[in-house]
Amino acid sequence: GRAIFEKYGQKASDITDENIWKEIGENIAYGTAIVCSALQPEVIIYGGGVGQYAEKFSPFIYSYLKQNLHVNVTIPHEILPAHYKEESVIYGCFELLKQKGLIR
Repeated sequence: GRAIFEKYGQKASDITDENIWKEIGENIAYGTAIVCSALQPEVIIYGGGVGQYAEKFSPFIYSYLKQNLHVNVTIPHEILPAHYKEESVIYGCFELLKQKGLIR
């Protein structure tokens, strides 16, 4: 979110220009492609403030993945926003700590 604000001078919630969402989606797609190559997930869920706008940038991610991933790498069936929106990152950290046995 901070990088988007610094680059475009607006919060994700204020962006209505599809060209900006295209650029954001293509930038996110680079990392998504690496995750797909390594893990081959069926679904990717984006959290945080920007993640709740997944429907605005996911078409551009799909386009990038279809054009650039090797045919043996699975493209996710869905790209979704997290249920808890802005709190999803902290919930994810909490669940990881529970799995590692560091908290109960």
